[in-house]
Amino acid sequence: MASLLDFHCVSDSRWQALLALRQIYPTYSPKRRALWLLNALNQISLRLRPVGFKLLTDFELNLLPTLKKSQTRAFLLHKMFQNERVYIFDFEPEDRMISVTKLARSKRSSQGLEREAKHLSDIAENTALSVPEVLKFSRWDEGALLQVSAAPKDFQIYDKTFPVPQNVLVAIKKLETLSELPAKELSFWQRMFGRITEPSLKALADNVSPEQRFAVGAAHGDLGSENIFTRGPSKNLEDFLVIDWEAYDSKAPELTDQVGLWLGQRHRSFKSMKKLNRAALAHAFLEDFKEKSGGIEAALLALTYLAYNGIDLAQSLIGDTGALKQTHDPA
Repeated sequence: MASLLDFHCVSDSRWQALLALRQIYPTYSPKRRALWLLNALNQISLRLRPVGFKLLTDFELNLLPTLKKSQTRAFLLHKMFQNERVYIFDFEPEDRMISVTKLARSKRSSQGLEREAKHLSDIAENTALSVPEVLKFSRWDEGALLQVSAAPKDFQIYDKTFPVPQNVLVAIKKLETLSELPAKELSFWQRMFGRITEPSLKALADNVSPEQRFAVGAAHGDLGSENIFTRGPSKNLEDFLVIDWEAYDSKAPELTDQVGLWLGQRHRSFKSMKKLNRAALAHAFLEDFKEKSGGIEAALLALTYLAYNGIDLAQSLIGDTGALKQTHDPA
């Protein structure tokens, strides 16, 4: 049983442990929901320590701030053996999350945290958009730790079935001036071009000239995941909090975030299909983006960029199943 567990809680209260589990544990698939139940049963019975938690070193644990007696700390270990990441959440009483910590346990996994720490500091100075505050960043030979402030209690995850207001996307775009580059100078396109196998997308890719120019600029890079929080009527920029800037790029294809959101809205469709209807999804994709800036070629470029960066839904849609460079931790 312990080998299947991937949640650990530092708290004398079983009830607090269950509240933390309910708040942070992903339940997007039948497998995840079954593991949620297994972890819940463990917290109300034996409270075994997961194998992943036992592998954490004293050095890593001592980097975390000392808990007050009234506080709870929860460890989410579901990515530990996949990409050497551990997520740690600290709570005040009454289930109020106060900080989120990403722990990377390898040099490769650490690179994204180093980028995110820098991005958050720069972005906070250049936009009215709310972003997490960096509370601590540590780097060592074989790892890194980034601790940031959690979303305030009055913020909730934005319902991604609704369109994200344009002012949020514009605020991100304004972080860098748009420029243009030919397709032949986009390294991800050169590496991914031959890996597009979905017929309609492949036919479109075959018509992209190496000299064809595309707009590039600032993009969050992972808006399709649950990385947007909101409060109240959600009209002003101050009503939005955008987290997880690890994949931010100042030279991403112009439609990167719009395509990421499109994929995110269809996340459950992708995950619930016994057999992925790739052709129907590709058709819907091309229809939805044919009137956007840059047209369907620009949308395909953004989709390919997301696939190159490890977004599994983008990889599924273009038909790629090979091992890809992954520059950040997809949700």
